[in-house]
Amino acid sequence: ESGKTCYARVKQNGVIYSLDLLKCMFSSGNITEKQRVARFNCKDQVVIDMYAGIGYFTLPYLVHTQAKFVHACEWNPYAVAALR
Repeated sequence: ESGKTCYARVKQNGVIYSLDLLKCMFSSGNITEKQRVARFNCKDQVVIDMYAGIGYFTLPYLVHTQAKFVHACEWNPYAVAALR
């Protein structure tokens, strides 16, 4: 039904994701890869995250790696809203 929402907040690897589960998905299955990315040294680097979704990798880059800037590319407006 139009207008329904089901918001959830998930904390994983020190990052809090907030999303509408009726319009976006959350995958806890790639936590190992998120942890690996979080250990990168991206100090002063610009990163591009293709297919960013709700920020599975965008946010760990920003929170943990000291990336200077992350371009998050995503076509789903609901995922973009969750990422913001």
